[in-house]
Amino acid sequence: MNNKTEALKSALATNHLVLVEFYNSSESRNAWLEKVIEAYNKETGRHINVVIVNMDENEELVNAYRVAMAPAFILLLRKKELWRKLGKLTVDELQEVLSQF
Repeated sequence: MNNKTEALKSALATNHLVLVEFYNSSESRNAWLEKVIEAYNKETGRHINVVIVNMDENEELVNAYRVAMAPAFILLLRKKELWRKLGKLTVDELQEVLSQF
């Protein structure tokens, strides 16, 4: 079990939402993601954990969550998948999704 698998396992053991971002080396990450989540946590008083997974280095998680392309985003709560998005994600889309949970 690698560090990302352990980080995800720890995050899922909480009562907080967990947003997993899957990316690969050929795609650029959404650098704004952590800042948006941090601002959301402050504004709402909620806590959302973010786990960022490089698909090239974490085949175990890619297979476990059946992620076929990057970028991919999965919102989880205690191992239950609440939402999934394949492809680019905008700040507005993310905020809309988070407001539903």
